[in-house]
Amino acid sequence: MLFRFGLPWIALCCLAVLTITALPAPGADGAEMEVEAESQVMTNIGVEDGDDANFTSVTNEFSAGVSYPVWEGEVALELSYTLDSVSWNNPGDLPFGNGDDPWNTLHAWDLGLNYTHNIDDAWSLIFGVSGSSAYEIETANSFGISGHAGVSYVLDGEWIFVAGVSVSHDALGTDVMPFGMITWMSPDMPGLVAVVGLPETSLTVPLTETISIKGYGELGGSTHRLSDDSSVAAKGYVSQMHLDTGIDLIWEPLDNLAVTLGGAYRPWGKMELYDSDGDDINDYNTEGGWGGKLGVEISF
Repeated sequence: MLFRFGLPWIALCCLAVLTITALPAPGADGAEMEVEAESQVMTNIGVEDGDDANFTSVTNEFSAGVSYPVWEGEVALELSYTLDSVSWNNPGDLPFGNGDDPWNTLHAWDLGLNYTHNIDDAWSLIFGVSGSSAYEIETANSFGISGHAGVSYVLDGEWIFVAGVSVSHDALGTDVMPFGMITWMSPDMPGLVAVVGLPETSLTVPLTETISIKGYGELGGSTHRLSDDSSVAAKGYVSQMHLDTGIDLIWEPLDNLAVTLGGAYRPWGKMELYDSDGDDINDYNTEGGWGGKLGVEISF
């Protein structure tokens, strides 16, 4: 059966690394704000035992965050909203539901607060808490809370080591997971960055002063509360996990603006259904899917 690898765990891993790699430059003494919008489409994703059934997913994510340097560290607050729009082909072939579309629109909100404490030039401590709600229509029993704590170490200004543990709790139970990442930044070629870990392993190579290319493999996931009258599981839950691989072209015409255009392939995925009591119903592999994404990030 699928081990529930939910969105809070993945988001916290990302935040842990971003908190370290995006600290204010020396001398920065004011708040920084970042706004990001990204749209990704993945097409013709098949479902195990679903014969000719497949679905196309369009994921639109919007986030805004503010960070502020405080005593020996930094505090960061981020709010994000994710809208998944799903269209189905041949839903009558699916091994679940009643032949109609199982769901079409899924929503998720997340609010996170993170603090990084700099012990010295090399060592830092990472702490954070997050609250979330993910649902189809009704929000009852759609809420979750998570927290993480970790440590980072910077070696020779080139290497960043991050490790810690995250705990998340929602209607399906409690997960305790370790996380870790190793980041290398070339001292000879600014912008050349390699990352190994979870949820992402990637290599970014600068092509010009404003354009770079990034290859990656990224693990993603989410759990949503289904509607009261869902034909799949009334007041139940759907938990999804997937591995995306792809290549992004990143254009940074200004210091505070980045535009990303990319293509992606989803070689593997998993979908698990739960009833309203949080008990497992069944799980299914999801097969393949090609897609692309467009993103814009602005900082102030």
